Amino acid sequence: MQPLITVLGNVATQPQRREPVPGQHLTQFRLAQTQRRRDYSGNWVDGATSWYDVTCWRGPSHNVFASLNKGDPVIVVGRLRINEWEKDGRTGRDAVIDAIAIGPDLRRGISRFTKVKREQPEQVADSDDYVLELSRMADAELLAERAGADGGSPDGGEGEPEDAAVQQDAAPFGSSDGQQQAA
Repeated sequence: MQPLITVLGNVATQPQRREPVPGQHLTQFRLAQTQRRRDYSGNWVDGATSWYDVTCWRGPSHNVFASLNKGDPVIVVGRLRINEWEKDGRTGRDAVIDAIAIGPDLRRGISRFTKVKREQPEQVADSDDYVLELSRMADAELLAERAGADGGSPDGGEGEPEDAAVQQDAAPFGSSDGQQQAA
């Protein structure tokens, strides 16, 4: 089992929902985390920005898709994976967080929690290996989509085109009225 990490940052891309395997919902977004520090004169300055691909599975996937938007400050807790890739003779690495909990960063705003009633209990995978394999399948699909969309490197980054195939039904999982509840 991999250790958990916690990252505070901003949602850098509009969350996208997919179903890479029938019945297994996935929401993905990019997370930007920039260190703030004081320089020698005592002024606050931005340091380097770290980029993460965040994936959320099953029930949390629906809630994340319905709740988060590009630019929102969030706290993400999950397992860190490093994916190595090669394309057209170039190699690189992507940091991926398989999130188990995501919430708003309340240092930077206020939020109202709405509990979602589930019609049936959430099914949990038997092992981390199962979730890891599903994540790898989704990562391969996302890399192929990024490479096809901009014809460039699969590492994405700022200025990614919006995915026209993103599902727009933002109702929380198990919502009986089909309307998005206030976040």
